[in-house]
Amino acid sequence: MSSKKIKKPLSLTVKPAQVKVSATPADGDSAGSPEGEEETPEDPFYATKEILDYAFKTWAGTFMNPMFYYMTRTFAHHRKGEQYDTGLVFNQLIQISGGDHDKLLEDLRAYGATLQAELETFLAAREAKR
Repeated sequence: MSSKKIKKPLSLTVKPAQVKVSATPADGDSAGSPEGEEETPEDPFYATKEILDYAFKTWAGTFMNPMFYYMTRTFAHHRKGEQYDTGLVFNQLIQISGGDHDKLLEDLRAYGATLQAELETFLAAREAKR
């Protein structure tokens, strides 16, 4: 048995958007929400933060471009019911960042967190100027 600590599932998510429901229940409706109810964010900059998160994940995906070619190729064979070699995909996976995926994932998460933290500072400075 290994004494290695089990890590959380792989994810690049930095900070999920916080959303609260702003509508009030209709008269006489104690249980719930009226149809067509809109959700409004608590944070006025949630969209900006979420867009940065999407951009970060897209950028991080560029590390996987070599693997995506083989994934697309083997998927096409899979759909046709033909024999294919997923080993091509896994070989590319091992080559990404020299196979040190723990370090790469750690670096990517740290960079994503830094971007979000610095975005907070940037937005606060812009808001102060208004």
